[in-house]
Amino acid sequence: YYGFGERYNSINQIGNYLDCFVYNQYRDQGTKTYMPMPYYITDNNYGLNIETDFYTTFDLKKESEKSVKIMIEVEHENPEVSINLLTGSMKEMISQYIKQTGEPALLPSWAMGPWMSSNNWDRDSVVREQIDLTNELEIPATVIVLEQWSDETTYYMFNDAQYPLLEDGKVHSYEDMTFPEWGRWPNPKELVEHCHDNGLKFILWQIPICKYLNQQKHPLKDQDEAFMINNQFVVQTEDGKPYRMPENWFTDSLLMDFTNEEAKKWWFDKRQYLIDIGVDGFKTDGGEMVYGKDVRFSDGSTGNQMRNRYPQSYVDSYYQFAQQNNGMTFSRSGYRGAHKSPAHWAGDERSTFSAFKRQLIAGSNSGVSGIIFWGWDLAGFNGDIPSAELYMRSSSVAAFCPIMQYHAESKGEFNQDRTPWNIAERTGQKEVIDV
Repeated sequence: YYGFGERYNSINQIGNYLDCFVYNQYRDQGTKTYMPMPYYITDNNYGLNIETDFYTTFDLKKESEKSVKIMIEVEHENPEVSINLLTGSMKEMISQYIKQTGEPALLPSWAMGPWMSSNNWDRDSVVREQIDLTNELEIPATVIVLEQWSDETTYYMFNDAQYPLLEDGKVHSYEDMTFPEWGRWPNPKELVEHCHDNGLKFILWQIPICKYLNQQKHPLKDQDEAFMINNQFVVQTEDGKPYRMPENWFTDSLLMDFTNEEAKKWWFDKRQYLIDIGVDGFKTDGGEMVYGKDVRFSDGSTGNQMRNRYPQSYVDSYYQFAQQNNGMTFSRSGYRGAHKSPAHWAGDERSTFSAFKRQLIAGSNSGVSGIIFWGWDLAGFNGDIPSAELYMRSSSVAAFCPIMQYHAESKGEFNQDRTPWNIAERTGQKEVIDV
């Protein structure tokens, strides 16, 4: 039994119990996944594709060696569900599945080169220094990803940017903003141009929330939050109150409702200036944030329906937005049909050989499940740097993945960057750069 989306535990799932529930598991994911799919193929010339957004489970001869059990949740008002039989060779069944879920979108050619990324790159001067080093050492790169660029409050304003507070519902253009020389980003437009001049496309990190700040105040964010609540731009509870996420990454924050066209227009108008200065795409993180069956969306969908569907609503919206610059998204979560809004990466992992193995398993399962454009943080993302051997072996494998990216978590006692030059310097093994 192969498929089931991006799974980290095994290629062949015989003897396992799996469920299809979009889930944020930080490291050691096992059977839990950001990108499940109620679909499988077998080596016995048949498979199944279940057309549902609801919760499903698969008991693959775990309870009894004599039977496979599949459970599909349905609505009381609409108990029907389509189960499509797939037949033939594995290639033929994967092709049938792709045709049933939609043709994949093609990435721009620049996405196929090596990507540069680190959470430590939090200011203009650091970004330029890293670009200089990749040029000096003649290490090819075609994309740079910045996660630590925004104010971590609105998630669409550059850190240290200054701007007037406009009327409710109004949006800032780039010309409305000033970027002080002492700030972390003194000239974002010029930095984007500098990256382009050096052959690098420019991708910025995003998250689909309005952040809960507890007792802190932020005039623009507070204005946005009030506007979103008053206009019902956020996901709501069954009794019409704003839904606040009860657990995990951004507890008590509000969740953007991408099924609301008016809300979506306002949300992306706020970010239009990023497209205008040349941003090429967005790292659409998160998306695993719908908890509870009674959550309500603008189009009438419930939390039961949207737990798995929400990532597609979120990512597809950003993907279409990025097409203004022939851009792309780079997403962690997804569900059936995720290949229509490429690309995807495998979430957060340690820098160990066992984690490396789990990532390769996840990539193989993703490919069998139709996720063509996939990658992972080569040699890991979390904790101290990998060994030189792990880094070199990971680089060699990543070169044959559609997305080849190094990325690092955050500052530690020593430089945690997974750049070739930092690994070479910290391990004392210069061959890392040649490899």
